[in-house]
Amino acid sequence: MLCLRNCHMGIILYTIFSKYFYWFYKQIDKVFDILNCHNPFGKGYKSPVNRQNIDFIEQTLASSLTYIESLKMPDGRLLSESRRKAFVIGLRTAANSLIGFAREVFNSDSKVKYILSFKFSQDHIENLFSKIRARNGFNDNPDVICFKSALRALLVKSDITLSPNSNFFFVKSLLLYDKLKYVRW
Repeated sequence: MLCLRNCHMGIILYTIFSKYFYWFYKQIDKVFDILNCHNPFGKGYKSPVNRQNIDFIEQTLASSLTYIESLKMPDGRLLSESRRKAFVIGLRTAANSLIGFAREVFNSDSKVKYILSFKFSQDHIENLFSKIRARNGFNDNPDVICFKSALRALLVKSDITLSPNSNFFFVKSLLLYDKLKYVRW
């Protein structure tokens, strides 16, 4: 009988908390979808920032971030004022930067049609350093020689090739391999 009562109470608590979790999840999902747009043809929150939707995106980010900033720790303090405030500040900074940059670009006489927000992410540099760490056996503190050799190996391994549709002709002497012989590391 005790097990059934506890299971029933667990289901009630799960139902109550799942409603709040779903709301939290939707708010975080909106922010990440807006800040991680890859596709110029995306729809809804996954659409790129453009002149037509910048106000909608700004309002969505403002409401979602206001909710996230209102979250409280178990002791009653705001999450944005606790020791775990880094992600709240990071999301707010990224959102403000994106909107500020978009307004600056769209208010000028530039011919930019849209902005893909994932280009502002630091994931690209994190991926580079992750590859460098992987070359060194995931050593978090490589010395200069290990770092240089890993970077050199990555440069050689990821030799840039041209698209067959490009308007640039291939010159054999421009190979990266040939140039690396003369680079002084």
